[in-house]
Parts: sequence; C-alpha cells; structure tokens
Amino acid sequence: MRLCLEVFMVVCGAAVGCNNATTVEQQNLPVATAQQEAGKSLFTAHCANCHKINADMSGPALRHAVERWPNKATLYAFVRNSAAVIDTNAYAKQLYLQYNQTPMPTMPQLTNQQIDQIFDYVAANSKP
Repeated sequence: MRLCLEVFMVVCGAAVGCNNATTVEQQNLPVATAQQEAGKSLFTAHCANCHKINADMSGPALRHAVERWPNKATLYAFVRNSAAVIDTNAYAKQLYLQYNQTPMPTMPQLTNQQIDQIFDYVAANSKP
C-alpha cells in the first residue's frame, strides 16, 4: 500500500486558520476505491484547509510525503501530535521551521487505518 505524508504539517490549525483553503471539489480530483473514498472524506475534514496534494499551501504538498518519513510509526505519531515529534525528529523539526514555526493541530482521534486511507487518497491523486 503506497502512502504519502506530511500531511498534516504545520501552519494551519483551528487556532491559526487558513484563508487560502481549496476544497477537494475545487481541486477536481477523482476517487477510485472505497479506501480512497474514505480517505477523500478524511482529507476534506482534516487536511484540505492547509494542504493540497500536488502543491504547497500553508502546509506542504502531501504528494510523496510518506516516502520522506523514516517509518510509519513516526508518521502516525506526527499526524496525531506534531509538537511531540518535532522535539525528537530532525525531519519534523525541519518542516516546523520551514512552515512558520507553527505545529499542525493535534489529531489524536485519527486511527492508523484512517491515516492510511488519507495517504491512499493522496497517492491516487498525486501527479508525477
């Protein structure tokens, strides 16, 4: 299963807000499988205010994000609580510094399966 990360970095959040949000519908991206359909819904609810798949926004593009992380466990931890990972992971700290030193909002409610669904959707809609 191909995944893609960075989702969830940075800058945006309930406290910060994003003025330049683009909805999934405005990005006109297709959905092919039930896994990706679930991922689209989760992406819309938790990611689309700050992230696009194929371009930077107030947070980084999520295309190929999973490949940039050392392992899934670190990725899952970052998505759930980026501030905790920033202190212990060089890549997380780099993202934090690159995107206005603002951690992304915590998302402890997301399961590993839901995070995988988001990245399946991202992977299916990533441009080369």
